[in-house]
Amino acid sequence: MTRARVLTVAAVSAAAVLATRLPFLASTLDDIDAVNFALAIGDFNPALHQPHPPGYPVYVVLAKLFAALAGVPPLDSARALGVLSAIAQAALPVPLFLLFRGLGVRPRIALAAVVLTLSNPVVWMNGVRPMSDSVGLLLAVSAQALLLAAVSGSGGLIASSLVCGLAAGARVQTAALTLPLLAYAMRRRSAAICRAAAVAFVTAGLLWAAPTVMESGGTAAYWHALRGTAADAADVEPLVMTWTL
Repeated sequence: MTRARVLTVAAVSAAAVLATRLPFLASTLDDIDAVNFALAIGDFNPALHQPHPPGYPVYVVLAKLFAALAGVPPLDSARALGVLSAIAQAALPVPLFLLFRGLGVRPRIALAAVVLTLSNPVVWMNGVRPMSDSVGLLLAVSAQALLLAAVSGSGGLIASSLVCGLAAGARVQTAALTLPLLAYAMRRRSAAICRAAAVAFVTAGLLWAAPTVMESGGTAAYWHALRGTAADAADVEPLVMTWTL
């Protein structure tokens, strides 16, 4: 496939995703986490739950830039953050396709898998909400696609490690999706390359972790807020534990 055709397919895919997201954008901050993200646009301080720990600093930076470009005040930012989610999903088809191809799937099947993934109701809903899920998914899938390319020898392990570290700054849960694959990609690599990849991952992590702790008022204040968030989460009874007819 020529480069022009690849760009055309990517543009058409992005337009199709936006066409199915933009008409259904959330009009309000319908969740406490969404309110926290909106407050963080005005004043990033995880110690005050702006947003809630661990802080999602990479997402907040993107949200701040997007809200500033759109000229939207923080508490009126539901649609702006929803558009950011839609844009993140519009960029998702390419790394998704590369991820499926990296798993050895034939092009037509990979394309069908991309369509099914983006048509999933949960993915679709997150593509219109003022939350960090879609940006985190984009970075996680991009990291996975890069790591699979590194495994096959057609990609760089250090660049992949950087994206892994940045993805954790958008949603820390992405580490569960990327770190096992990063460890696998390090197999049969030289010690020097593995050290460089580890340094790249740690450096990317420090780029968002250090400012997050500083903006929280220091390590003690951040740790106190993080423990409070963990305690709140422990009080929530999972739906899976409440089976009824």
